[in-house]
Amino acid sequence: MSDSRNTLTPMLIIGGLFFVFGFVTWLNGSLIPFLTIVCELTHLRAYFVTLAFYIAYTVMALPTSLVLRRVGYKNGLALGLLVMVVGALIFIPAASSRMYAVFLGGLFVLGTGLTLLQTAANPYLVLLGSRETAAVRISIMGLLNKGAGIVAPLVFTALVLGDVAGFDEAGLASLSDTDRQAALNELAGRLVRPYVILAASLAVLAVYIKCSPLPDPGFAAQTERSASALSVLRRPNLVLGVLTLFLYMGAEVIAGGTIGLFGQVEYPLTDALTLTTGARWTQIKRDFFYQTNAPGVAQPLTDGVGTGFKDSDYSVRVALDYRITDDALVYASFSRGFNAGTFNSQFLATPTDLVPTDSESILAYEVGAKATFAGGRASVEAAAFY
Repeated sequence: MSDSRNTLTPMLIIGGLFFVFGFVTWLNGSLIPFLTIVCELTHLRAYFVTLAFYIAYTVMALPTSLVLRRVGYKNGLALGLLVMVVGALIFIPAASSRMYAVFLGGLFVLGTGLTLLQTAANPYLVLLGSRETAAVRISIMGLLNKGAGIVAPLVFTALVLGDVAGFDEAGLASLSDTDRQAALNELAGRLVRPYVILAASLAVLAVYIKCSPLPDPGFAAQTERSASALSVLRRPNLVLGVLTLFLYMGAEVIAGGTIGLFGQVEYPLTDALTLTTGARWTQIKRDFFYQTNAPGVAQPLTDGVGTGFKDSDYSVRVALDYRITDDALVYASFSRGFNAGTFNSQFLATPTDLVPTDSESILAYEVGAKATFAGGRASVEAAAFY
């Protein structure tokens, strides 16, 4: 499989799979604040989204390796996609019932499918060409995987979180129990279409891989000599590599799970080009206490009456920095900002006048350049905004 003329199509197919890995994984960050609202969760319980998804890697890693030995790499890729189809379809009854346990079950099945896919795709990628260039191929796939991390939150926001600000705690608290449940059911129902589309796309990809000209290298080279299960512990490079990956994935999972609430990630696409993406989920509670006095009356008519409201929404930022030299760079960015409502007490005549202002959001586009001179003692900056 080292002939470059015969590896282009398999590389494109595996590249598409690595994009799928990233897309499904990074959806979890968007699901955390969404399910916090829909299932009325505490922040602690909301992070079971991450636990249910990634525990599948721990539980199912060894069983999936046994499956691969029986069915082979190519069939393992298709089977992993079909398992993910089942996981995506579980989100339909989960959304209909708003049962958190069912959501977690769907995430576990999705994680199981991804475990099978990655257990097959990573060694397959190494066998796809010469071992000397395997690190290059893995790096390219990593770019596709992380690129999906940019696309997934944007797609989820466009399809599901379009006007989620209308479902904040203050707005829901003002509704009757019947209307509140109806509003939450409507919000949960928005998950159905995206996950049906995801399931259909994964099913089509599974059929395509099964029917594709992907070669299957088999396991002959790996089974020529048998070894004990503990023999891998005598390879310090392997043990240290596994430990490094464990720590790296821990940091990535924390960042990926938390980014749905707040966070920013910088990723160097090349030595000169850096991608920065960030998101923030903001919830603000404003309390206002007031007194009103009749003209010429010393005692207040209303003694320390309090009112308040809660407001929440999301903010995002995506930026690209290109460093021309060590002292000069150009950049472009897109951001969405949020400003919560407030009280205008200057023109308060009666308590009924105390109505909070609406929250505001703004979309901003910016391009610019920065340069420093004289060893950093002087700088020039230019920017254009819209």
